[in-house]
Amino acid sequence: MSTNPFLKQNKKVEKPIEIYVSDNFVDSDGKRIPFILRIISSVEAERLTQECLEPTIDPVTHRKNGQEVNQQRLQKELLVKSIVQPDLEDKELQESWKAHNATDLLDKMLNVQERNTLLTEFDKYFTPVAQESEEAEEETKNE
Repeated sequence: MSTNPFLKQNKKVEKPIEIYVSDNFVDSDGKRIPFILRIISSVEAERLTQECLEPTIDPVTHRKNGQEVNQQRLQKELLVKSIVQPDLEDKELQESWKAHNATDLLDKMLNVQERNTLLTEFDKYFTPVAQESEEAEEETKNE
């Protein structure tokens, strides 16, 4: 083999993921517009994980005894950071929804059904393979 397939320049570019969240987001012709998501690097995912660490409190002493990841917050941060379209950082878009930041904007833009659609599709692409394997293994044990 003349070139190493693991060299950076030989890695294929990951395709963006299109998720049609709702019939409520359409262009001027009435055609549905998807949310477009990108795959987040492991470095960025680790940084977000670190940002979502929260202290754990001992129920007896009421003192901090460690840290754990706030999974709900992490999922939301990963979701917001992966969305390319719409641009959740766009000030005009935030102002139109009276949102303070990208997370607030997403919360205000989507109703519960749209949010569930987005999260369900997001989880298909962003759930770690190891976690999926553990869940499948657990299901097999329970059968």
